[in-house]
Amino acid sequence: MCTKCGVATGGREPGSGDSGHECQGTDESGRRRTAELDAGGHGIWTLADTKTGRPGSATAASCWRSLALASSAERLATSQSRCDNHGMANCDFYAAGDDFSRILDFVFDQSDWLLIEHASRPDSPLRRFGSTSEILGAFDLGNSDALLDLYAPSMGSPVVEEKITFRPRAIPGAQGRTDATGWGLIQLYLWAPRKGAIRPAHLGHNSRVRALKWEPIYIDRLGSVDAWDWREVERISGRLSRFIRKLAVDKSGSRVILPSAARMLSEGATLALNA
Repeated sequence: MCTKCGVATGGREPGSGDSGHECQGTDESGRRRTAELDAGGHGIWTLADTKTGRPGSATAASCWRSLALASSAERLATSQSRCDNHGMANCDFYAAGDDFSRILDFVFDQSDWLLIEHASRPDSPLRRFGSTSEILGAFDLGNSDALLDLYAPSMGSPVVEEKITFRPRAIPGAQGRTDATGWGLIQLYLWAPRKGAIRPAHLGHNSRVRALKWEPIYIDRLGSVDAWDWREVERISGRLSRFIRKLAVDKSGSRVILPSAARMLSEGATLALNA
């Protein structure tokens, strides 16, 4: 069940901000539907057109997944996107320990880059981070996940902070949270190892074309797609993607493996296919 809206999802939930995720379940009327993510990171229930196979009319049911609060059993697999060979930033990669610190150091070495938590803690404001030490002080990356959004003022549009109200009794004692949203935000999801398995970290963002598809639905909440400088979004994400690939010491398929993750493998750890 989705922790945001309570829609029955058959044990799988849409992620937030990762293109290509979907889950199967029933909507409020009991019809079998697919929940797929729009470009703003919202889960939208759609009913496929029986003639064209394209998504049909979307309902207004926002099915945001509480990524920072959901249990490990509820987490949806991350996008199957990979680092390509042309510096385009939409990739999964294996990292752990010091690998995370090196990536964070690179981010904060850039003069105007900052990281924002993807979803706040219950009844708390969003935290914005300007240094690796701040991240490490907020998250135990050896045991807990850090779901972050990368942003720079040069990307154009400001980050939208969206207040989310929990359904009654969804999170005992809590009323809601705040999500970081924006058409061009760059997701940096650092997943901690679990039960001896290294889970793939994720770097990715929406494209302008994909965002324009959903603009009519969410323009009142997210503003204009073209308020974002998409070339700058791609430049920043591509730069970080290239840095990550340069750190790699091995590969598993098309996913690169960074040094600390490789060391864990040599000591008996395994690679998880999904987060």
